[in-house]
Amino acid sequence: MLPDAAKRVVEEVGSDTTSGAMPLAQRALNAYASLDGLREAEAAALQLHSLLRQAQPCMAAVTNVSLLGSQIVASGRWDDLGRLKQRLSRARQEVARQAATILRESKVLLTISHSSDVFEALKVRSEESGGLKVYACESRPLLEGVALARALRDVGIHAVVVADAAAPGLVPQCDGVLVGTDSLLRDGHLVNKIGTLPLALACKEFEVPFYPLLEVLKLELEGHEIGWEEETRDPGELNSEVEALNFYFERLPGGLARSLVTDAGIMDAETLIGRIKTIDDLMGIYLPTD
Repeated sequence: MLPDAAKRVVEEVGSDTTSGAMPLAQRALNAYASLDGLREAEAAALQLHSLLRQAQPCMAAVTNVSLLGSQIVASGRWDDLGRLKQRLSRARQEVARQAATILRESKVLLTISHSSDVFEALKVRSEESGGLKVYACESRPLLEGVALARALRDVGIHAVVVADAAAPGLVPQCDGVLVGTDSLLRDGHLVNKIGTLPLALACKEFEVPFYPLLEVLKLELEGHEIGWEEETRDPGELNSEVEALNFYFERLPGGLARSLVTDAGIMDAETLIGRIKTIDDLMGIYLPTD
């Protein structure tokens, strides 16, 4: 039986509709520490993995971090949970550093949703070169893009909120479009917040760089497919008095992104997918043996 602390984490992860994949994955990892001392810790870890995977079925990072957590529990190396948490925090910083290297000359950028990777990358870019303007899509239905704009403003970045439908028309005025990534599927497709696809298509049409950011933890692994589907949400969030279709995520053809900005470097999807296939590959990146 799972401890109450682990159950609370599962509930929090499943009910969170505004946080990005990495904050949710790091929160999920906290649940595994609560298993320390249980007689049947390994069985509890497997149960926890199943529940977390169901809690956020579109986020490979949550599935993968629960696989890593279960493997750590099975090994009995409980200190590795803390090490992994530190590594994941540094991974976001590395994504931001990689992104900053290709954004130095960019003065106007556009983004959608509230990606922690995008926020860190824009913050690093602004600190290094200054003079940055960011168009932030509202990101309906929950308006998390407005929260991102406030956070950018608070660190001194000129942020302008725009309606989601207006954003593709602004792409020609931008030096690039920077987006987070909830998952990278093994067929090369990207999964992210609705509204990302029209931005990517506009970038292709107007020949503007399109930069998806992600930690390699977000890659779907062989044998652990996330079962991607357009999961519908509460139609009441659309404030509609007629029938409404409400979903949060959409899938983008991988070919719309020439390269991915990751904590393992800047590369195309095919290279990343070929390099990381199993949970052991991820373990070697985030918890390498000395």
